[in-house]
Amino acid sequence: MAKIYAVVGAPRTGKTTLLTELKKKGYESISECVEEAKIKLSTQKENKMDFDLMVFELRKEQLEKAKLNGGIIFSDRGLGDTIAYLMFNGFFVPNNVLEYAHKKIYEKVFVLEPLGFYEQTSLRQFPKEHQDEMQALIIKVYRDLGYDVVIIPAVSVEERVKLVESLVNE
Repeated sequence: MAKIYAVVGAPRTGKTTLLTELKKKGYESISECVEEAKIKLSTQKENKMDFDLMVFELRKEQLEKAKLNGGIIFSDRGLGDTIAYLMFNGFFVPNNVLEYAHKKIYEKVFVLEPLGFYEQTSLRQFPKEHQDEMQALIIKVYRDLGYDVVIIPAVSVEERVKLVESLVNE
């Protein structure tokens, strides 16, 4: 059975960059699935809650498939992120989402500290002022779910890779 580690954090914390470097070292990863959710919802009138719940379902499917593999797998974001985004936007978190998220799926959750710069894009739709608030909420959600949360400092990607590798090989 695979050991799955979530790589999380507010927008512009370096998740994709870290995962790209870990892939180069031969690790498998689970993609963020935001674009897939947009495609699946494109035929419907999309609202933020539907989008977040679609991301949750897609991520859940990815995790179920990944659990069958062996080795170490890194997940670009995790189930707790959906809960954090629902809460951030003032939505009710459905019981089925909470129940599934409480399953011990991740070995650890690596929370990347913000890198100190921020660019608003189509994927990063909320302004920089919300980055700290989102970061704190993500950490709180994963701790509330009972996960071992490890803060990864805003250092070079090479240093982050070394740190993460040392923590998965404990």
